[in-house]
Amino acid sequence: MKKYIATALCGVPVAVMGEENPLLKHLVTHPQEVERALVVAGSIGLLYGFMVLVRHLAYRYATQVENEERSQRYFAIKKLSNILFVILSVLIIALVYTKNLAQGMAVFGVIGAGLTIVLKELVLSMVSWMMMMASSSIRLGDRIKIDKDGKPIIGDVIDISLTKITLYENITNDSITDHKKAGRIIFVPNYFMLTHDVYNYTHLSMKTIIDLVEINLSFDTNIEKTEAITFEIVESISGRYTDMAKRQYDMLKDKYTLRNMTNYPKVVFYPSFKGDGVTMGIWYVTPYREILRLKSELTKQVIGRLRAEEDIHLMYTGASMYLETSAKKEELVSKLTGH
Repeated sequence: MKKYIATALCGVPVAVMGEENPLLKHLVTHPQEVERALVVAGSIGLLYGFMVLVRHLAYRYATQVENEERSQRYFAIKKLSNILFVILSVLIIALVYTKNLAQGMAVFGVIGAGLTIVLKELVLSMVSWMMMMASSSIRLGDRIKIDKDGKPIIGDVIDISLTKITLYENITNDSITDHKKAGRIIFVPNYFMLTHDVYNYTHLSMKTIIDLVEINLSFDTNIEKTEAITFEIVESISGRYTDMAKRQYDMLKDKYTLRNMTNYPKVVFYPSFKGDGVTMGIWYVTPYREILRLKSELTKQVIGRLRAEEDIHLMYTGASMYLETSAKKEELVSKLTGH
């Protein structure tokens, strides 16, 4: 039946354009070429229609239910359907036009091996993309940090393509201490996910992180009083986020083997790096988008309260020089000598 249809289709242009055209002569004498073209066009057309249907159903599913996870799934299905359409279209053409299937597959295997060697980074990026889509380890909206040669790359994920991740560089601790800049668009190859250390601030249900503020104190500071004042301030500022973090942490237990979450906030003391005092470390829970605001507010309130106490002394890097009058100097000497 296909042969008769192909022959009939070949006769239509011949009747219109005449028999002198060499291309038309070839089609008339080789109707199997038209038959193959019809098979390819029909198969690709059906494949495209199926792809459009799947994307439409995925879109309706994502928009009818307000859920971030469903939006992420639709994004992955959309990207994956485009790639599968191209791959399957190439396979259809190869299967139709290859007389020896085993020989054709061998040729494709050799070509694929050569491209893998020449385009190693590109292939690794594609593999990494498939792994990210399958595992949801990194998704749109996540804030990630990539350690590249000791220099951090940090930003919010705004796009994940087949070969690269696009980040928006937000204002964070790293942009203040290392980059001194923010607001840039950063393009990162997908294979970085396999070859570099990657930190996800917002993996799955996590929206909070545990941050640290350090304050240096002198050895003669009243440690117990300092701890009580600091803990009271930290609890008032970040205490409401602790329950949120515990709920998010418990949700991760469905996927990972985790112990019970350590209680926060924590106020700990340890010798300073230079050995000239005591460092107070304040561990507290904060939403990842509120790190700088809470750090600033916490630092201001703690330092303000501690400076008001006579038996609590902050350490300053550097030397202090006092210029006194003669009368003041004599008074100080008499106190020291007891005269």
